[in-house]
Amino acid sequence: MPAISAMVLGEEDQFADLSASESEDEMMEGEELIDFDLEARKYLVNPDDDYDDYYDDHRNIMKEVKATVQSSDLRINGSGGSKVEKSITGAGNVTMKAMQQKYEHKINLDSPKTGDKHSSIKDKSDRATTENVMDQRTRNVIFKFMRNEIMTEIHGSISTGKEANVYLCATKDPEVYLALKIYKTSILVFKDRSSYTAGEFRFRRGYKGKNPRKMVTAWAEKEVRNLNRLHQTGKIQCPIPIKQANNCLLMSFIGVGDNHAPRLRDAGDLSLKTWNRLYLSTMKDTRVMFQECKLVHADLSEYNILYHNNDVVIIDVSQSVEHDHPNALTFLRKDCWNVNSFFKSKGVLVCSCRQYTDFTTVLGLADEDVDTYLTNLMNSVAEHGELDAQEKLDDAVFKDSHIPRRLDQIRMTDAERDLINANLGQTSEILYANVNGLDASLRPQGKLEVVDEENSGDSGSDDDWVHPKDPSRQVEPIDKKAHKAAVKEANRERRKEKMPKHEKKRKEKKGKVKK
Repeated sequence: MPAISAMVLGEEDQFADLSASESEDEMMEGEELIDFDLEARKYLVNPDDDYDDYYDDHRNIMKEVKATVQSSDLRINGSGGSKVEKSITGAGNVTMKAMQQKYEHKINLDSPKTGDKHSSIKDKSDRATTENVMDQRTRNVIFKFMRNEIMTEIHGSISTGKEANVYLCATKDPEVYLALKIYKTSILVFKDRSSYTAGEFRFRRGYKGKNPRKMVTAWAEKEVRNLNRLHQTGKIQCPIPIKQANNCLLMSFIGVGDNHAPRLRDAGDLSLKTWNRLYLSTMKDTRVMFQECKLVHADLSEYNILYHNNDVVIIDVSQSVEHDHPNALTFLRKDCWNVNSFFKSKGVLVCSCRQYTDFTTVLGLADEDVDTYLTNLMNSVAEHGELDAQEKLDDAVFKDSHIPRRLDQIRMTDAERDLINANLGQTSEILYANVNGLDASLRPQGKLEVVDEENSGDSGSDDDWVHPKDPSRQVEPIDKKAHKAAVKEANRERRKEKMPKHEKKRKEKKGKVKK
């Protein structure tokens, strides 16, 4: 007879269950008993082995469970207060609670199986970064550098930027230091990089813009290639790449001992002659990058130029693009504008943005004539003096105007108009001539003949050239009050002739040619 719970069921429920069980027993008396063990063997391929093994194991487990339940039934009337059900015949049935108590310790939902490659638990702490760059993957790369004895120790940060941090590293040689540049991967400030990669031949097979770690790795590889191009010319001072892995780049250290070279904006108080020499050196480096390295820096400013050994050192070329990039001329004019703005703040009498760009892109200028060309250019700038309001406006319009990079980008109507203007000698509005290798008459350029305008060679070199504002050229002292009043009066007159904004915008739109 089935077991009846004496603790939960009432008297009526107990008699109802007994009557139901008695009726079931009467129905089973007239039926023939079935041997389920014999019937199950008919459906097994090897009933003597498989079924016996399984059935014996199952029967042993059931015996253990029944023995546990029976031992608990003996204490049902005692002080133990066990809640295991007890049958009238004295045999205990298997309950869910008994099964749970037996196998509960074998079920662990908290920790997965070890050794499963898909069972690793990813936590937010695994992606935690220190100083915006140091995460666990970056540390593994640094440990690999140390294990290979490329570097032995990291001393501290040299500089921090929007895309990377630079650290000072020691080597086995106590007198040799390296610079470790670590690009930011998880905390990205410099996100809009599509204008530097879209349309470039080196990224023709795609760009991992959606995966920041792969994107930064490609960015580091690009800087290695650009630095190699600059170093192979032998004319530009720049860091030498040593080892690159993932978002880490090891380079040569620019400085004396463990003191890094300052940026150009932090160079301190230098003489006007030194600032002028650095300006000319920067112009030469810009031309070498464009003509020989086939690159445009795209972020050239006083923040990405170091002052070391009385010369400029070009750094941070990860965003540099090739000279045939769709935005190469836009980036080039921006670089020329930034360089002019900085050196002008230091008192250097700079050339216009258009003159700087023409010097960089002119094709017929030979290497041996570069110094003479610059000397003649600076002499003409010194004779002309400061730009007036109209010339400044024209220079700003040139900076923002569209310049066709190829002749097939010039419309036929514009080409006919430019040919007429070239025959009349009006070539000031033709912006694409010098870039595409055309002369003032819109004919192919030959070798540019540079004539030394100086009668003697005492002032032909860059080092001997003296700026017109150099204090050594001032014969008489200047009255500061009178000079200040004269400057105010000149500014007042200049504001009277200042062009309104709506006219300036109209002229800028007119200067732009539709692509």
